[in-house]
Amino acid sequence: MMLKLGLLLACLMPVSLCQNKDLDMFGLINMLYLKADKNLDGTITQTELDDIFKGFDANSDGKVTPAEFVPTWMVITHFSRELANAYFVLADLNADGVIDHKDLTILYSRFDIDGNGKVSGQEFNHKWQDIYKESAFAVLFTRADADKNEHLSKAEFTKLFEPFDSDKDNAVTRSEFEAGWTKENFGNKAQADTLFRNLDSNHDNKITSVDTNRLYMTYNANHDSHVDLIELSKISLLVGHI
Repeated sequence: MMLKLGLLLACLMPVSLCQNKDLDMFGLINMLYLKADKNLDGTITQTELDDIFKGFDANSDGKVTPAEFVPTWMVITHFSRELANAYFVLADLNADGVIDHKDLTILYSRFDIDGNGKVSGQEFNHKWQDIYKESAFAVLFTRADADKNEHLSKAEFTKLFEPFDSDKDNAVTRSEFEAGWTKENFGNKAQADTLFRNLDSNHDNKITSVDTNRLYMTYNANHDSHVDLIELSKISLLVGHI
């Protein structure tokens, strides 16, 4: 993993000081990798991964709450509160409102892609790319979940990309989608363009209810009349390889 000297020096400082207004996905991953692999042996242990999150545990009670995580993540990344909260949600794997050892044990196993009991730098990079892409959909999920029951009905799902419809004509054009995606810090223009092309199922250069209805049928995998966050996050695969 290539590391820029400036980022390396910055991230050797305490987490609260490691700030970069232009922090992109690879800058974020590099920063986290440097904080995790303290002995620079190319392998992230369970303890090292846990230590990343322990840095947010202000009262040292073994549990990281949203109140502890979100403001600090906003300072480090300059992400919005919504986007910072999305990272918390994605790490709180049992959805109990805190990130603790139970979540981190599961998280480590997911980082260990080849299942050999160790997390290499390549695996660490790959999994954080997944989280980076999934975070955008966690934000969109929360906005669309009007009744806050942590599920999207078909009616809610069809409004998933409504925040990007700047002229309110019930259709999101490519330019609207790219502008909205980049403004939200969900990714860059190229990533937005790739995703738009994959979402535009009938190739009419706009995303409408026709496209979202097809997405709903595809990602409502168990046909239970709603889509949960785990199902929705799989749409992030349409961003493709970054």
